[in-house]
Amino acid sequence: MVKFLLWFKRRFGTFWKVVETLNGVLVGFFFFRTVQSNLTKQISKFGADGPRYRFLRDDDLGALVEFFESQGTGQFDYFKPHAFDLATLRSLLRSKSFFMMGVFDAGGLVAYSYLRCFANKKAFTGRIVDQKCQGRGISTRMGQILLMASWESGLRVFSTISRENVRSLNSYRSISEIRVLKDLGDGYVLLEYLESARPSK
Repeated sequence: MVKFLLWFKRRFGTFWKVVETLNGVLVGFFFFRTVQSNLTKQISKFGADGPRYRFLRDDDLGALVEFFESQGTGQFDYFKPHAFDLATLRSLLRSKSFFMMGVFDAGGLVAYSYLRCFANKKAFTGRIVDQKCQGRGISTRMGQILLMASWESGLRVFSTISRENVRSLNSYRSISEIRVLKDLGDGYVLLEYLESARPSK
């Protein structure tokens, strides 16, 4: 099904927008507030000392565009969840099915993560950390926030990843046990985070 949806999105981009709009309405009606509340609870566990974790707002989007533009091209070899222009980011921010979070330190925005929810109670997640701030545990903490909030909301959590992206695969395994569900072609696989191996926080 995921492979078909990825193909459908590429082949019928305009109609896909209609599907995403309908999905946003359904998620917003049935469990948007639950997910938002659980994300807020998990975010509150981090950031008392050090970087601050929080939801992104409309006035953060300019900084988010600059964040993407400042990254080396290698950062996007495997991270391509959506377009990075202002119009796309604003549209995603307004969607009830797409949660956008950032990590801030004294120098500004240093990391971005998202949770894309579907009306069938499945969710996809991804995250990217500024090259200068990698190795500080930021990606792990973002992953813990996303996973715990999703599971507490009754969602199953998935991700697509390239087998060549060994660094991210190792990062995923440090957060939770994962199960590879399907080969999507071109070296990519669909994996699921297993709730039976919850992170410690």
